[in-house]
Amino acid sequence: MIFNTTVLVGELGLLALQAIAAYWIGMLTPNQMMARGRPQGLPLVAHGGMWGNLLLTALTAHFVTRYGAQWTKGEWVVALIVGTILSGGMHWVYKTYATIPEAHVLGHRLTFAGWTQFVYMAYVLAVLILFYLGTERPYPTRGVMWANTSMLAFYLAIGNHFILGLVAPSWYPNRPLRSPIGWATVIGGSAVLGAVTWLRVGI
Repeated sequence: MIFNTTVLVGELGLLALQAIAAYWIGMLTPNQMMARGRPQGLPLVAHGGMWGNLLLTALTAHFVTRYGAQWTKGEWVVALIVGTILSGGMHWVYKTYATIPEAHVLGHRLTFAGWTQFVYMAYVLAVLILFYLGTERPYPTRGVMWANTSMLAFYLAIGNHFILGLVAPSWYPNRPLRSPIGWATVIGGSAVLGAVTWLRVGI
């Protein structure tokens, strides 16, 4: 088995729940958003992170299948606590600095879709912590490790709307390529991932 079925179905279920929640509040697509009287904003299907979540889901479901037997219950508890704290911090920043209506944030409050994403990211971050810090043998090869790290760095870029910033549709007024917070997240996160990978397997 390449992917842990429980993890795969559970994470995809959380993503589907976000889509349902976004549709319910009129923030699933640009057309639906504008039809509800919001000429500008960030609907769910335009959020790069949501499409990147499919990559995260595949990676974490594979990591649990391949390496999960190594991780103890105690390590899971610690990783889930840290993942929850990190996800909470990310979503606090997200809702605090949101300047336009979004599927995850309206009026500086997390929507149901936002809270679902909070739960999703808490679990994903826990698995990544366990993969990078709790995995010993058998350990991924150097090439596989750097490939995983590169994919996660790419996720950080699309999750911070860099691709959407290149397209710059009229209904999305933000300019993520000029965002100090966005660049700090991408560069800082990539640096941490790269440093941990280098310490574990070298260049």
